[in-house]
Order: sequence, then structure tokens, then C-alpha cells
Amino acid sequence: MSGFSFTLRRYNPADLVPVATITVAEAAGTLIGFVTVDPKSFDLDQIVVAPEAWGTPVAAALIVSAKQISPQGLDLHVNTDNARAIRFYEKQGFVISGQAINWRSGAPVHKMSWRPRGGAQMTEDGGQTAEGRV
Repeated sequence: MSGFSFTLRRYNPADLVPVATITVAEAAGTLIGFVTVDPKSFDLDQIVVAPEAWGTPVAAALIVSAKQISPQGLDLHVNTDNARAIRFYEKQGFVISGQAINWRSGAPVHKMSWRPRGGAQMTEDGGQTAEGRV
């Protein structure tokens, strides 16, 4: 969708999420997506895109922003049955690096990790590989 126009804005509101940086995507003054990242822990806690912006570059742009906020790496959790999200994260350079259970829902989740090329990669047990290749 080449004609879809949006902007990204980054802020760190301590009263909302004290340890995360939030980037929001807006179109015509309306919030259409956001991502929250804690660069100290590499945690990408949330990425949300409004349904009307699905299929546009918004989600990928939010991931690019998250990688800029946390250039040493990112970790996230995604439900194991969410094939669409898993494909999206893999396309963005993430790999499955572990398994867990969602503490809210009890659903099984994949831990997925992204590390810059040449940086350390996560292994299934949470350690780092020696090669550090993506």
C-alpha cells in the first residue's frame, strides 16, 4: 500500500512505562501503532498495529525503531499458534530462541530474539552462541 502515510514519534514517559521507550505511529493525527522497548533488558514487550494499518509498512517501521532503541538486541514472546506473527518476526531477522508460558494466559509461547549481525545470538537454553550469526 504505497499511498499509506504515517509518522513515527518516540518518547519515554516515565509515568506510563518507567523502563521502556515507546515509539508510536500516527496517521492523520490518529495513533495507528506503537512498540515498547527496554534497551537494558532487550525486552520488546509490546508491538501493536491497528487493523486498518495491517499490510502497510507500519509494523516493519516500528521494528526498525525498536532495533535503533536497542541496537545490541531484542527479545520478545509470541504465542506458538500465532503463525502470522512468527512469520513477520522471522522476516524481521528474529529467530526462535526458547519456549515459555505466557504468565497472563497460560498459553505456550516462543521466545524470539534478534541480534545484530556479528553480535551474540541466543540459544534454546538462553545462552549465547560463540559465532553470533543470524
